Amino acid sequence: MDPVHAWLVDGRAPRRVQIVNAVGLEGNRVIAEWRADGERRARQLSAEQVVVPVRTRAEADSAEVAGILAGAGLITIHAQSSENLIRTIRGTALWSAVLAALRDGASVCASGVAAMALGGVVPDVRPQDRLLGLGLVPGLALLPDVDGLGSSIPHAVLAPLAEADEDVTVVGLDTDTALVGSGPADDGRWEFRALGRGSAWVIAPERRRRVLAPLRLAVRA
Repeated sequence: MDPVHAWLVDGRAPRRVQIVNAVGLEGNRVIAEWRADGERRARQLSAEQVVVPVRTRAEADSAEVAGILAGAGLITIHAQSSENLIRTIRGTALWSAVLAALRDGASVCASGVAAMALGGVVPDVRPQDRLLGLGLVPGLALLPDVDGLGSSIPHAVLAPLAEADEDVTVVGLDTDTALVGSGPADDGRWEFRALGRGSAWVIAPERRRRVLAPLRLAVRA
């Protein structure tokens, strides 16, 4: 079991709910791949595996679908597109159920474009193209796989990500690395740190810096 999933399930109910958001014929193939990966991970965790496909807002706003999340120890979110995920689940019964599960002690995790959707904004070097995220961590904009950008991408290209909103911390993650949060503390904030093979980086206008001390951010659950 990888260290991120081991940390996510530690002390939690052995019930893994996998929310998958994809569309079209390609979406069918992607959902099948996510399902197979989820079943493999559930076996590693000795956990029950439940898959919740949501293609439309009507599906995401179904009380029956939202009820499936009850009793989950781990909720994972997968998507082909940040924009489609946000449009499909924002303000729905499903999203309310995710927040309720988090308040009840479940872990919530996402990767790639789904992880980007959980912040206050979805980072884009073109300010006019930025999307408001789901706002689970409103003061965060997440950029995965920054080490994959390579040295040919100068910091000057990434700097505009940090210039648009001074209230949002832009964090880049290396491949096979998660930003994990624990909390809340007495002041209501959570502490976030890197876990996995690589590092997390705060992307500031002037430079990027490795996250060494935990980032303290609000979580809106």
